[in-house]
This record gives sequence, C-alpha cells and structure tokens, in this order.
Amino acid sequence: MDAMTLKKPSHKSKTFDDPQKAFEYLKIIYDENIDYLKERFHSFIDNNSPQGHISACYPYVRLHAQTAHRSDSRLSYGFVPRIGTFETSVTRPDIFDHYLKQQIALLMKNHDGPVEIGISQTPIPIHFALGEDYHLEGDLSPAQLQSVTSHFDQPNLDDLDDEISNGTHIVGKDEASPLSLFTAPRIDLSIMRLKHYTGTSATHFQNYVLYTNYQFYIDEFISICREIMAKTDDKKLQNERLEYSAFVEPGNKITYNKNDKSHSEDQLGTQLKRMPQMPAYHLKRSDGSGITMVNIGVGPSNAKTITDHVAV
Repeated sequence: MDAMTLKKPSHKSKTFDDPQKAFEYLKIIYDENIDYLKERFHSFIDNNSPQGHISACYPYVRLHAQTAHRSDSRLSYGFVPRIGTFETSVTRPDIFDHYLKQQIALLMKNHDGPVEIGISQTPIPIHFALGEDYHLEGDLSPAQLQSVTSHFDQPNLDDLDDEISNGTHIVGKDEASPLSLFTAPRIDLSIMRLKHYTGTSATHFQNYVLYTNYQFYIDEFISICREIMAKTDDKKLQNERLEYSAFVEPGNKITYNKNDKSHSEDQLGTQLKRMPQMPAYHLKRSDGSGITMVNIGVGPSNAKTITDHVAV
C-alpha cells in the first residue's frame, strides 16, 4: 500500500487484565498512528496534493475504579485516590515501556480490575509525530510550511499546560479524572525540549539524573565513562564494566562498551557547532537504570527549566 492510499488506522477500545497485553495494544495504536501521519506528511510534501485535514490521535489508558485501596502503602504511585473513572493520553511507548507496564500492573492490582486501552480525542501534532530530529521551520520552504500547518494538527496550548500537576485542573461534567500529571502532548513537548537544551535525545536519559554547574565534575564523569567503555582482559573488571552498555555525549555521539561483542561500531552522531545550553552525558544500562549527568550552567532558571522537562 503506497502512501497516497494509506488508510487511517482504526482500533476499537479493549479491556485488559494482563499488563503486557495492554501495553502491546497501546503500542500498536501509537505506532500505527505515528506511521500514518509520517506517511501522509511525506506524501503531502513530495506530491503537494492536500486531501483535506489529516489527523490521528494518541492512545489512552482508562481505569474504572470500583475500589480505592492500596496493596502496598509504601508506594506513592500506581493507584487513584477514589472510586471513579480516570484517563490519560499516552505517548512514546518506546521510551516509557518499563514505566507504563509497571503503572498498568499496579493499577490492576490496587483496584482489582482491568484497564481500558483505546484511541483518545487528543490529536497528535505533526511536529511531535515527526520527532525531535525534524524541524518544520528549517526543513520546509515558507510555502510548504504554510500549507502543512493548514492540513495537519499543530500543538495546542490548551493541551500543553501544567494545570493537572499544579492542582488547578477542573474536571468537567461527565469527564474522566486525570490518570497522570501530564498529558501526552505535554510529554512530547518536554521530549523535544530535552533535545534542544541538552544536545541528546530523550531516549538516552537514564533513571538517575545528576545536575551540576561545575565543569570539572563533568570532565571527571566523562573520563570515568570512557574508561568503563574501554576493553579490558581482566575478567572481574570486564564483568563490572559490562553492567553499562554505552556512553552518550552531546550530538548523540555514542560509544559502545568494547567488552560487549554484540554491539555495533560507535556512532559519531551530529557534529555540533557549539555546545547546547545544558549539555547532558549518559552512562547507559540496558534497562535504563544508568546515570545521566547534566551541566545546568549558572542560574536557577536553567535548573528549573531542565528539571521541569526531566520530571515529566
């Protein structure tokens, strides 16, 4: 099927009592809708033949909570505070796979019931569908840009605010309560901004993030990371180093662990003309439990900006 005849994906809402199957269906919806938007966008640009408004929406996770207890009171997540219907739009299952599976599993466990997966009413802006490496304003002519914005969904400020996390969101009549602090478009915005501010893609960020405004800490971290990536014949040291899979620097320059033969050659990434505002460095583990270190520079404004986006 070529791009011009590609049909918009259609998926019925389904309930699941298996977290893995729920996640897989969510990922299918997201991936197919993103692929649809990308195909239609590139076809539109190549052929310059608009066919009305082109749109696709994020998947959602919905919980109809019949009980409101927690199986483990030590955890501050994975539950809702009261009986009712809760819902959130979801994005980037490729990044948040471990997180989503854990959260869905806890929701099922804590509320003795299934979750519902379907297609939300929130459109995916074409900027977010194309990803952080594509820049509409820089890659298209003014005429193309004007035409694209007329036929594809654009970021909506009403979907990008922090009302939920700030506690100011008002739930409308017959509307589901929020199931997460941030909606899918708000998360996509943060993913885009992380690339802008740190010079590295959000896919590389690890669970443990360190902030510093001292360059010598960064220099020492880089030195340690490069040493961990270096090949050694010492079996004990080799096993210790194999806990980490790669080291990523600004420009998405990737150095793989030389003690792991399964990895391909290093990736040079993008040659940066200048360092980003808050360069990030990532010592990666395969499960995301490695270390990210960010040089936030000078000033509390930088610290607030980066923590706002990483916290999402």
